[in-house]
Amino acid sequence: MARLQIAFRTESGNDALTDSDSFFCKDNLFLVAEGIGGDYLGEMAREAAHKGIPSRFFNHLSKERSPGAAMISALKEVNKEMLLERKKIGKKMAASVSVVYISGKIMHFCHLGDSRIYCLQRGEIVQLTRDHTVGEENAYAEMGGRDPRLLRALTDGLGIHENPDIKVKTFALADKDVILMTTEGLTRYLSNMQILKLSMKQNGVKRLAARLLEEAKRKGARDSMTLGIIGFKEFPIPGSRRVATGAAVVVALALLGGYALKPDRKSLQSPEQTAKEAVATPATTVPQPLPSPPAAAKGPAPASKPNARAEEGGRKAPALDQEIRQFLREWKSAWENTAGPEGNIAAYMDCYSEEFNSQGMNKNGWKEEKAERNKKKQWIKVELKGMLIGEPGSDNRVEVRFLQEYKSSNYSVSTNKSLLLKKGNSGWKIVAERAS
Repeated sequence: MARLQIAFRTESGNDALTDSDSFFCKDNLFLVAEGIGGDYLGEMAREAAHKGIPSRFFNHLSKERSPGAAMISALKEVNKEMLLERKKIGKKMAASVSVVYISGKIMHFCHLGDSRIYCLQRGEIVQLTRDHTVGEENAYAEMGGRDPRLLRALTDGLGIHENPDIKVKTFALADKDVILMTTEGLTRYLSNMQILKLSMKQNGVKRLAARLLEEAKRKGARDSMTLGIIGFKEFPIPGSRRVATGAAVVVALALLGGYALKPDRKSLQSPEQTAKEAVATPATTVPQPLPSPPAAAKGPAPASKPNARAEEGGRKAPALDQEIRQFLREWKSAWENTAGPEGNIAAYMDCYSEEFNSQGMNKNGWKEEKAERNKKKQWIKVELKGMLIGEPGSDNRVEVRFLQEYKSSNYSVSTNKSLLLKKGNSGWKIVAERAS
């Protein structure tokens, strides 16, 4: 097992009902939970998640030997208990939760609600989860001038639906990776880029945890916040004595028998290598239309369902499709040319509208984050696959969805991407984008 450095902290808000911890960290299982609503019902939900999930997880793990299956079973059982309690008292109660289990170099993780999981890796920050909120499920709702509190309303979480959308994913870990687990109370005030910058200035997970919480409070955080940080100092080198001995016997037999062995290169990979290859790309490989958000615990969840249409095989794309595809080719090329200290960030940002707003950032904020991140890369390569182009609205806006395969000199990932485009006098521009 890797040598771990662990720091988990709960900062109680001004109106907190309790000072109890909202995290669990033991036997390679890590959990962060937050009750929704800030009242005693939210506290009941948080307590149910905090105490119920770990015991059920280890109970199922001892029987099923599958971390993913054990995680799903534990969350489903706690969710069922919350729904029964809601029915009994006649009032709503819900919780947001994120769960991580470490097995060797593989991290199993899942979440419900707006508690997030990040990985700090090689000077990059990767958000491994996507918030189950109105603002995230319907990224363009924020452009309608709606109350920001409604945008934070949950579309999924523990105690909200009978069948929550629990998806367990895996992530290949490496030496010096750092995993962050945090509640919405912190990420409402600190952007991903701010978290990354602060992490580069702190040595040790305890100092980093203290600094992030301090900065969030300095920016106005008043609610309770829970933050967990797991640092992987180093992984042990797999023992090779037994493998070497077996290989020597095989070679000796081959020489005595006069046979020339041609080993399958793939079969000689270590289990860790095989596992890393298996999980390096997210499980989702084809972009699917996102469902309309259901009723939320924090507030109403307006529905949004684009009328997407795929290009039919063998049929020539209409003029509109050709325009949009050409624009996206130019955007992709401009993005690739932002790599390095001399990267052309201006051409890339020219693809974005002045009214661009996404993930809480306007165009200037987006430019600053991309410039800071991409100047450290030697090269960037982007591929867009399975494109779905929606029908244009009366305001000349079109939603486009595709599978984005991103590779750079120090990182690679496949992501479902959604762009909202608007056509003006200077052509198509991006007014919002989100990834899942």
